[in-house]
Amino acid sequence: MPKFDYHGKRIFYRRKGQGPLLVILPGNTASSACHQEDLAFFAGQFTAVSMDYLGTGQSDRLENFGANWFRDCADQAAALIRHLSLGPAILLGTSGGAVVTLHTAAKHPSLIQGVIADSFTPEFTEAMLQHNVIEERSVRSEGQIAFWHFAHGEDWEQVVAADTQMLKKITAGGGNWLGDSLSITECPIFFTASLEDEMLHQP
Repeated sequence: MPKFDYHGKRIFYRRKGQGPLLVILPGNTASSACHQEDLAFFAGQFTAVSMDYLGTGQSDRLENFGANWFRDCADQAAALIRHLSLGPAILLGTSGGAVVTLHTAAKHPSLIQGVIADSFTPEFTEAMLQHNVIEERSVRSEGQIAFWHFAHGEDWEQVVAADTQMLKKITAGGGNWLGDSLSITECPIFFTASLEDEMLHQP
């Protein structure tokens, strides 16, 4: 399975197809394993790639995810694009993955030709933290555990705990997980969302 070096650690990615580069960025507590069907679908027209951020999936582990997690993941995505030498890339991300796409486009504009950002909010609110993270993750249904185990392996609990602590830090800092990335991004952005989304807190 392909990996590349990034600041002394190894980042894992999956790749299918040929053509323009499409990078699919996972959301919170997901990994590239969750996008294998997407890669197969897009492989007919694109070089479709998905990655595991450091600390997740089959990439090297981190002790914790800092408050700059999404910006750090953007730098990792940019490093992947440079490693592949197939850019500029189209980025596609859902939820936290959409936040990473926007940070990547803002920080590394020469590497990105367009962004598809799906199902995210401008801020990560206290209500979202309570409902979507603390309450939902405390249940740990069989389905949730199976998803996390599939995405990350035997140490899935460590990954979920690190993600939870990171989101708490962001919320405590005001919840602005986008910073100014949306306002300064120059490439085309296509926003998608559902009228009703059970993963977003509905006040």
